[in-house]
Amino acid sequence: MHHNMSSNDVCDEAQARLIEIERYANSLFRFRLGGKPRLWGERNVDKFEILWFDPTHSVYPVGDD
Repeated sequence: MHHNMSSNDVCDEAQARLIEIERYANSLFRFRLGGKPRLWGERNVDKFEILWFDPTHSVYPVGDD
């Protein structure tokens, strides 16, 4: 449900955006917010820094959820 993902696994547009905002994380964390919406960011110990909100599950698209 909520888990780490390799930054290499997200869509090309998201990878380009990470470079644009100077975030070079090897791993991103995603929270599933029910249905398709996802919250993406970086997790450090007890802190979560939001990088983007993905209401349509387009950062890492898969079949119908």
